[in-house]
Amino acid sequence: MNAKISETMTNLYTYENFKKICESNLETTTEMFVVNGIVNMILQMLFHYGNINNIDYFIEQRKKLIESMKIVAQKEEFNKARTDEDIDRLIEKHQKDLVKLPNQVKEYYDLYNYFCDNVVAELLKEEYLFK
Repeated sequence: MNAKISETMTNLYTYENFKKICESNLETTTEMFVVNGIVNMILQMLFHYGNINNIDYFIEQRKKLIESMKIVAQKEEFNKARTDEDIDRLIEKHQKDLVKLPNQVKEYYDLYNYFCDNVVAELLKEEYLFK
């Protein structure tokens, strides 16, 4: 059974878990720096992979990867390290993933919204932001 990205990640993106991660880093840096760094990194990653305007770009990049793999597989020095069956299996995996890309982008978009609603919204209520 293949779990959706959102099913495996939403438990990580609770406000309580987020606070624990931040608090564990306070020994070496300031509260605002830790919080901003973590929030910015997560939002950037989720926004990038969840940007529905990038679906065509992601598909094109995956197609280029598949074509590159086919070219590399034809080179003799590569074939010594991998069998044709391994290459075929890897290419097939990427082709199957290509079909899943639009749904994956939607899942990342949903995670972005979930994180905003459940972590960022709570974070904005914290007192330290307005000191």
